[in-house]
Amino acid sequence: MGREIFTKEEDQDSTLFKQRLDEQLITLKEVLKQPDFGQGPLSIGAELETNIIDRSGQASHCNQWLLEQCQDPRQTLELNRYNLEFNLSPQPTLGMPFTRLAEEIKALIAATNKVANEKQNELVSIGILPTLSDLDLNDDVLSDMQRYKLFSTLLLKDRGEPFQLNIDGKDPFKLTTKSIAFEGAGTSFQLHIRVPTEKFSNIYNAVQLITAPVLAYCCNSPTLLGHELWDETRIALFKQSIDTRRDHKEWRCPPRVVYGQEWNRHGLWELFASNSRLYEPIFSEIYPEDPRNNKHLPKLEELQLHQGTVWSWNRGIYDHHDKGHLRVELRTLPAGPTVSDMVANAAVMTGLAHGLADDIESLLVKLPFKYAEYNFYRAAKHGIHAKLIWPKANGFGLEEHSADEILTLLWPKAWEGLIKIGVDEVEATRWLTIFKKRWKAQTSGACWQRQQLNALKATYPKQQALAQMLQQYMVYQRQDLPVSEWQTSAR
Repeated sequence: MGREIFTKEEDQDSTLFKQRLDEQLITLKEVLKQPDFGQGPLSIGAELETNIIDRSGQASHCNQWLLEQCQDPRQTLELNRYNLEFNLSPQPTLGMPFTRLAEEIKALIAATNKVANEKQNELVSIGILPTLSDLDLNDDVLSDMQRYKLFSTLLLKDRGEPFQLNIDGKDPFKLTTKSIAFEGAGTSFQLHIRVPTEKFSNIYNAVQLITAPVLAYCCNSPTLLGHELWDETRIALFKQSIDTRRDHKEWRCPPRVVYGQEWNRHGLWELFASNSRLYEPIFSEIYPEDPRNNKHLPKLEELQLHQGTVWSWNRGIYDHHDKGHLRVELRTLPAGPTVSDMVANAAVMTGLAHGLADDIESLLVKLPFKYAEYNFYRAAKHGIHAKLIWPKANGFGLEEHSADEILTLLWPKAWEGLIKIGVDEVEATRWLTIFKKRWKAQTSGACWQRQQLNALKATYPKQQALAQMLQQYMVYQRQDLPVSEWQTSAR
C-alpha cells in the first residue's frame, strides 16, 4: 500500500494482473534459488506511524501541508489526514543499531514538530488517539491520494455491505460504517528485520511464536471514541474495519487481515503463493515488464502490490535492490508510548527472533499454529493479564501460562540473539533493560492510560478526562521517559 495508484477503477485489467501474478511467482522461485541472493550484512529498519494533534489534543487534518513543508523523503502520507508516517533508515546490526535508530526517530520528530508548531500542531505516537471524534472517522478525512480513494471504493464494493465493528471490553463498542477511515485510527511501529534467505522460515516462525508474550507488555491502545476496550484495540479495529467477508456464510475464507495460515515451511515463496491463491486482487494496476537481464533483479511489481493488500500481522518482504534480500516485517507493535519504549520493543523482538531461530523446530512441534494465533489475540485483548497457551515444562501437552512466565523462559535467548548478530554488549544491555523494567513493573502504555483515565474520571467528564490523560501522556513522551517510570495521578 506504499505506492500511488494511477489507474482508475474502470481501467483496471484484472485478467492481465492475475496472469502477471502467476508469472512472477515462477520468477520469484527462480530468484530465491540464486546463490548470491540475499547475501549481505544483517540490518534492522522501521516505519513509525504518528498522529498530528493541535494544542487541545484534537486530531489536526494537515498531513499534506506538513509533508509539503518538510520536504523530507522519509515522510509519507498515511490513510487519514491526521496521520504521518516516517520510513526510517536501515541500520546494520553491528555495534549500536538501536541507539542509531532511536536518534534518527528523535531527530525526525523534532524537525517535523518545528514545522508543525507553525500551525500550533504536534506529533504524538500512540496506538489510538484517545481524543478522536466521529468527525475524524469518515471518508472526508481520507488523505488526498488516488490509492486511498480507490481502495475505499473497491473494498466496500467487494464486501457488498457496510463494515461491522463489534469490539468487546469494559465498555463494548458496536458500529456500522461504510468508511475505511477507522482503519487509519490505529498507528503502529513496524519493525523490519533483514534475514538470510536460508533462515527465513526459522526466523519468521520465531517471530510468529514470540509475538504474543512480547506484545502483552507493549499494548498502548485501550480506548476508541471514549470506549474502554482491548489493551491493544488497534488489533481488533484493523481486522474488522476492512473485513470484506460476510457473516451469513456457514464457512468463511481467511480475512485479509490475518495472523497466518500455518507455520512456514517453504520460505517467502510459500507466503506469496498462498496470498495470491487465497485472495482476489483489490487493485489491478499494470506496470512495465521487468527487464530480462542479469544486471538487475526483477521488481515483481504486481506481486508486490497484491501482497500489500493482504495484511499479515507479521509478513515477508522481498526487496530487489542491490543483490536483493528478504525481511520479516513485524506490524503488531503499536506506536508509543516513547521512543525508548518502541526501540526497546524492537530490541527484544529482534533478539528473540535470532536467538530462537536455530532451535525453533523444537518448539513448533509442541505448539500447533492455531495456538500461536490464539495467543496473539489474547495478548492484544488482555495485555499483561493474558493467559497464553504454551507447552508443558515436561514436554508433553499444553497448558495456560502468563506472558510473564513465558518471557522468563525465553529471556536468555533475547540476549543471545542480539550478541549473535553483532550487537554491542552495552547496547544489548541498555535496551533489554528498558523492556525488562516495564515487564517487572507489570505495566504498559495501555495499563497507564487505563489507570490515569480512571483517576481523572473521578474529577472530569469522560471527554475532558481523555484530553487531560493525553496531555499528561505528552509530557512524558516529550521527556522520552520509559513508561515503567510514569506516575498516575488525578492532577
